[in-house]
Amino acid sequence: MHWATWQGLRAHVKRKPGRARRDCSDLPGRRGSGSRGGESAPCAGRHEGEAMRNKFLGTGEPGWHPVRKVRVVLSGLRFAVLYDGSVAWKVVVSTVVLALFGATGHWRDFLLMLVATGQMLAAELLNSAVEGVCDFLVSQEDRRIKAIKDMAAAAAGIAILFWGLVLVWEAGRLVGAWPGP
Repeated sequence: MHWATWQGLRAHVKRKPGRARRDCSDLPGRRGSGSRGGESAPCAGRHEGEAMRNKFLGTGEPGWHPVRKVRVVLSGLRFAVLYDGSVAWKVVVSTVVLALFGATGHWRDFLLMLVATGQMLAAELLNSAVEGVCDFLVSQEDRRIKAIKDMAAAAAGIAILFWGLVLVWEAGRLVGAWPGP
């Protein structure tokens, strides 16, 4: 981004003291979409009176707070599961798969599935975030936005493909379909 554009954006975005907290009810596809009975969506990770930290603009409360980070992570995951069906079913299936592999007692198989599952869920969450940002920034049809969304979906698809391959391989090893190392 050009320096002058960055400075203009910085001046425009600076938070004013006492500014009301955003309730995220203007998120696209949230009101009346039928996903939660027409309720407006809450902001993920934000609490009353808590300014969102922006280290580039120098706003919000400085410092690193591990408990707050964990709360934000859990809030973001909760938001994704409640409002994005593609994330919700993958979390449910992944939990079942990990429970099954954990019950077998083969810790290497479990750890391999845990890493593959983590990568798959992270890619799916990033895909959902990119799609959400694109929808927020541009409401009309745009071929560039379509290309961006397609690339994000391809990344998630590749992660899901490799998760599936690891799942099939490890499940085959556990049932004795082919020998392990």
